[in-house]
Amino acid sequence: FVATAIAREAMPGRPSLDASLRRLVERECRAGGEVSAAALYQRLSDVASRLSLSEAWVERCRADPLECGTAQGGRLNRAGRRLCALRLETLHRLEGRLETCITARASLRGLMLHYGTEADEAQCCFRLSAQDQPDRAPKLLLAMTAARHRKASFRIWPARLSELDERALRTGLGPAALCVALVGYLPELQAEEYELTL
Repeated sequence: FVATAIAREAMPGRPSLDASLRRLVERECRAGGEVSAAALYQRLSDVASRLSLSEAWVERCRADPLECGTAQGGRLNRAGRRLCALRLETLHRLEGRLETCITARASLRGLMLHYGTEADEAQCCFRLSAQDQPDRAPKLLLAMTAARHRKASFRIWPARLSELDERALRTGLGPAALCVALVGYLPELQAEEYELTL
């Protein structure tokens, strides 16, 4: 009943999106079995948040405001098209009065990217790592730390970024531009009160 009610919420003039939403609702209902309407809505809200960020990622790659080399004249180039395969698989955000903790996993061309942010009133730590096989531990690509009112300090592992690009991503962007895109075009995975810029 709940799935039917939600699926009836059509998107006028957007038949392909409407069909995708219906499939999403049906899949979530099958996966969850008998769940309450509130639980199902929460699950769908979580999925919608991930899909929204994935689409925002595509839009930012197309606009390329940080000039990473993902587009030209508002059109994705080869590097941008390859990066647009990114999909957020999990996203968890916990916010307290003084602390923020964000963890996310994103799949991209056979890689699993791990994003992590821990922030409190004194400082913020951000890490990006990548895993190319499920049985291997993720390798750090970037670690940044920022204290309030101070410039962020960071460490990048360019050799690892180059290796991942050559073996899986094949964007040809170079380690610095690739790292800036992976971090800068997903600002929602960072603590808002800190500006972590490379």
